[in-house]
Amino acid sequence: MGFFLYAVIAAAIIFVLLFALGYGCFLYSFTRRKSERPYSTAPINTAKYKEHEEKVKRAISEYDQTEKQTFSITSRDGLKLYASYIPTKEPTDKLIIAFHGYRSSARADFSPIFKKLLNNGYSLLLVDQRCHSRSDGKYIGFGVLERLDVCDWASFAADRFGADTKIYIYGVSMGAASVTMSSALTLPKNVRGIIADCGFSAPYAIVKHVLRNHKKIPPYPTAYFINIWTNLLAGYDLKKASSIKAIKQSSLPLLLIHGAEDRYVPTEMSRIVYNARPKNTRLVIVEGARHARSHLVNETLYLEEIVKFIENN
Repeated sequence: MGFFLYAVIAAAIIFVLLFALGYGCFLYSFTRRKSERPYSTAPINTAKYKEHEEKVKRAISEYDQTEKQTFSITSRDGLKLYASYIPTKEPTDKLIIAFHGYRSSARADFSPIFKKLLNNGYSLLLVDQRCHSRSDGKYIGFGVLERLDVCDWASFAADRFGADTKIYIYGVSMGAASVTMSSALTLPKNVRGIIADCGFSAPYAIVKHVLRNHKKIPPYPTAYFINIWTNLLAGYDLKKASSIKAIKQSSLPLLLIHGAEDRYVPTEMSRIVYNARPKNTRLVIVEGARHARSHLVNETLYLEEIVKFIENN
C-alpha cells in the first residue's frame, strides 16, 4: 500500500511539473511580449540577417519612406487588425495581400521585396498579423487563428477593390502556414492563388520540431501540455488545422518556396505539403537559403517564380 501511495504521489508531482513546463513554454512562445506592444518603437534586429544586413537596412529605410494608406478590420473574435496599403503608380487589377511571420512584421519580412513587386504591377496590402505591431491580440495563433484573419482580409479587399481585382495571398513562415490553411475555408472568388514561403506543414508539428531541435525539450508530452494551455487560455487547438489537410480540400493554385538550408522550419515540411496535393502546386527549393532568406539569397529566381505564378493564374 505504501509503494502504491508513493507511486501515486510521484505520478502527481510529474504531472504537475509537466503541466507547469507546458505553461512556461506557452507563456514564452504564444503570448505577446512587452517589446511587441502596439506602436512599439523597438528597432528591428538587422544583425540576424548577417551577410544580408546592409541590404535589409537599405530596404527598411526605403520601406519607411514609402507613403502608405492604413486600413483596418475587426476580427471574428473582436480584435482590431491593421494593414498598410501601397498602390502601384499605374492602375492595376492585381493585388497581393501579404502576411508576415512569427514575431516579425511586414516591415521586416517584405521590405527587401516590396518595391520589386510594385514595379511588376502588383499593389500590396501588407498585414500586421494579430498580436503583432499595430494589431490587437494577446495570443499568437500559429496559423490556427490567423487563417480566419486571412479570409477576412481577403473579403475586405474584394469589397474594397472590387470583384474584378485578382487577389493573391502571400505569406512567410507562420504567415505562409496561415495562408495555406486558409485555403480550406471560404475565400472570395477573386482570390487566384496562394504563395507560401517556408511555411510549416502543421502547427502541432512545428511546435514539436522546435521543442526537440531548438529548445532541446522532449516534444512528448510537452507539446501535449502546451496544447492544453492553448485550449484553456487562447481558445484554440493546435491540432485543429494543418496545411496538409487544407490543401487537399482546395483547388487554388499554390506556389511553395523554401530555402534548402532552412533548419527552423525544415524544408521537408514544404515537400510534405506539395506531396499532399501535387496537382496545381509548384515547389521551388532555393539552394543556400536559410529560414525566410530565399528572397535575399536568390532574388532573381524568387521574383521570377512569383511573377510567373501570378501571370499564369
